[in-house]
Amino acid sequence: MKAKFIASGLFGGIINFFLGWLVYGKLLMPFLNANTIHYEGLTKEMPVLWMLVISCLATGYFLAFIFKRWAGISTLKGGLIGGLIIGFFIAVMYDFSLMSMWNLYNLKAILVDALATIVIYGITGAAIGWGLAVREKKE
Repeated sequence: MKAKFIASGLFGGIINFFLGWLVYGKLLMPFLNANTIHYEGLTKEMPVLWMLVISCLATGYFLAFIFKRWAGISTLKGGLIGGLIIGFFIAVMYDFSLMSMWNLYNLKAILVDALATIVIYGITGAAIGWGLAVREKKE
């Protein structure tokens, strides 16, 4: 149990990190910049990498914990579906709470961010489900 959890959570965290870089750092950066209300000092020139790594690892272990401990998910397809569902609720909770209190993004940016979050969680979940399946066969 511990080896599956550790390996799958780490794998999911790594996948989450690179998906975030690709989706937010490359693909959506121009769109989100155009749909953000900018304030002096709002963004950093470069993200604080160690904080970003911790966030991505927490995401990987969060999904791995739910899949292994409560949901019994140990397949790529199950991980994809579980990740999409969890990502949907996290995106809706976070993005709409953010928009209700901050004058930072417009509705278009919030909806695109929510969709991106759902996709990233789905793929991260699929990777974790696959990792749990591979580890299960070996043990």
